[in-house]
Amino acid sequence: MDYDEDQVLTDYVWSHGYNYMTELEQFGQKAVLARFKAEKSSPVMAQKILEQWWHLNDKGVNEALSKGVAQFQLAVRDRVLRDHPEIVNRCPSCKRVVRTPTAKQCHWCFHEWRKEI
Repeated sequence: MDYDEDQVLTDYVWSHGYNYMTELEQFGQKAVLARFKAEKSSPVMAQKILEQWWHLNDKGVNEALSKGVAQFQLAVRDRVLRDHPEIVNRCPSCKRVVRTPTAKQCHWCFHEWRKEI
């Protein structure tokens, strides 16, 4: 697997940055997930998902998503990283982003930085 810093950071913030997102960004993330689930569901289940999901018809959310999910994700990533750069956990050896904020082993170069007991 090739390392694409932009994509890795986007995925990282999308997966681990929920608490750093604004309320609108959180609602947007929920709407994206609801729409994705609805696309993969039966028509009856899709209708239930779309009817019950929070803020799916919110004007602000729909405006934020108007340029597409990818652009929304990039905007959220850029804002979160600008305001909270400390969220990113990087390998001390290769400086790449690791999988989680608490990871102590790099899945790119396999360097470990756990404290010995």
